[in-house]
Amino acid sequence: MSSYYRSAEDYRNQISVVNGKKAGTDINLYKLFLERCYHLLRKGGECGIVIPSGIYTDLGTKQLREMLFSETEVTGLFCFENKKGIFEGVHKSFKFVVLSFEKGGKTEAFPTRFMRHEVKELQDFPGETDICLDVELIRRLSPDSLSIMEFKEKIDIEIAKKNDPFSSPW
Repeated sequence: MSSYYRSAEDYRNQISVVNGKKAGTDINLYKLFLERCYHLLRKGGECGIVIPSGIYTDLGTKQLREMLFSETEVTGLFCFENKKGIFEGVHKSFKFVVLSFEKGGKTEAFPTRFMRHEVKELQDFPGETDICLDVELIRRLSPDSLSIMEFKEKIDIEIAKKNDPFSSPW
């Protein structure tokens, strides 16, 4: 089965290439589910999925992030820790993401909320106080992996922009 998923056209975003080397070659169910969800959608179809936070941090999910940024419009990325035991049998420090996207189009920016502990916060997400991450900034801050930094407040983004070697000083 592993050989099938590594070579099947419907799962071409499972393995990332970073600096000419393959990364994330292990088959992971959440990565397979995300790509399957994408292929099941028609253009304009929407998906909401709860998956591990590795979708926005792990080197092996770079190609899936590229797919999300270039072939969908990401409508939300809400990250929460299992601190309150939402998922039984899962360590309380494990992070999950509620990811939502619409197939078709391209993502320029998307609302995020990181380091949350209360699932009830989803009721008012996205909101005016949420951080809106710019994909161009992600590409500048993490060009090799497209990893998304966990910003807690809007001021954190301003600090990151000031430390961005590719940003204009004006």
